[in-house]
Amino acid sequence: MKIIAPIFFELKQGVREKTFWVVVFFFIFLLGVSLFLGELSLGDTGAVLRTVCLSSIELSALGLVIVRYTYNFYREKEFRLTDIYLSYFSAAHYIGGKLGGAIIVLFIYLFLSGFLGSLLLILNGAFKSTVFTGIYSIFLKLCFICSFVFLVCSLINSPLLSSFLVALIYLASELSYNALRLTSQAKYVFIKLVSKTLYYVLPNYHKVDLKIHAIYGVPISTLYMAEITLYTCFYVILCYFVTVTIFERKDH
Repeated sequence: MKIIAPIFFELKQGVREKTFWVVVFFFIFLLGVSLFLGELSLGDTGAVLRTVCLSSIELSALGLVIVRYTYNFYREKEFRLTDIYLSYFSAAHYIGGKLGGAIIVLFIYLFLSGFLGSLLLILNGAFKSTVFTGIYSIFLKLCFICSFVFLVCSLINSPLLSSFLVALIYLASELSYNALRLTSQAKYVFIKLVSKTLYYVLPNYHKVDLKIHAIYGVPISTLYMAEITLYTCFYVILCYFVTVTIFERKDH
């Protein structure tokens, strides 16, 4: 299959680049901060450590996805590498390879950061097996962002604006459920319509995000995990087809 080659290239390039390892060392720094905060906390130290650990994993991985893949997409266009790739691969294979490679690199990063974070929690007696559930939900959340990176980059010619918009999509997805609840009693129909549209169009992080369950050791059923996994796969595939359609219609 032709799509394997661009996936492999993206994977090899993603792990070898400095951005990946800079983010790894930044995460290690955040782990040190989380340990310090755990020592200062007056309440449940274990819950504080798990909270900061999972938040550090998510924020560092989010930075990796947005900065690395936005920058790389425009760098390839600037140096005409995109034209070279498209002379060998179709737009569907090119975008599919970049998206597939990005998701695999994300998985590798979360595996490494999850291992280091779990080790810190074990050493401090704060580890719960549900931490793995929280890390998996972070993986699903950031798979959405991977798909949005290439969608936005295919639409816009500015790397800075693209990075900002992807970060804004992430933030809006986090807040859409709370916004829907707050505006449910609003007087103006337009406000309700906007909040409902954002809630149903953007990724449903309210259902996918399981960090709070991981922090307090609340188990999640296998059926529910399967449901949010299928939802994520469907959404990412849909974004992929939209991205390919947009990418094919633009000049490169």
